[in-house]
Amino acid sequence: MLVLLTSCRAFRPLPTVTTHAAVPPSAYISNMDDPRTPSKGGQSPVVRAGGPGTTFDIEKADDTQFRFAILMDVEVEALANARLYRYIGEWWGTPYRLGGTGRSGIDCSAFVQGLQAEVYGQTLPRVTGDQQTACRPVPEGDRREGDIVFFRTGDRVMHVGVYLQNHRFVHASTSRGVVIDDIRSEYWRKAYLGAGRPPE
Repeated sequence: MLVLLTSCRAFRPLPTVTTHAAVPPSAYISNMDDPRTPSKGGQSPVVRAGGPGTTFDIEKADDTQFRFAILMDVEVEALANARLYRYIGEWWGTPYRLGGTGRSGIDCSAFVQGLQAEVYGQTLPRVTGDQQTACRPVPEGDRREGDIVFFRTGDRVMHVGVYLQNHRFVHASTSRGVVIDDIRSEYWRKAYLGAGRPPE
């Protein structure tokens, strides 16, 4: 399986990751196995179970939920929104293209707009600045899955993604396409503007 790492013309296979503990929290997590790929040997990875906040039966979790739980270092029970993680899995690695809205290339605001419509049934404007205006600001400690996170990546450039859990967010990266990153990494921490919640 190949995953976009630098541009739509440069592909290389992902390295095999044997343990998640070796990946520091501030590191990008896009170098792990593609979450769309079935587990080796057809068996689901071992994930901690029975913790606080359990919201669904672990036996009903699909392979996508197991793989994203490992990718994000959370219990599989925390990923109750199967529709969200299937949507991310379907778009995983789609290359970035400014103004793009489809599988051949998509930009950050179009990805967020599509995810919100498909997963949450919410209508958001097309442009990042308008998306920020449409959202209600969310205090730092109150971020929840599905909130929109905004960044300033240049003097007049804004970037947008969707917050997941455990400081992770999904977005259409200009260099790596649709991936999950850690908001605490040095780059994203410095660029972070805040979070917003779409109108319900």
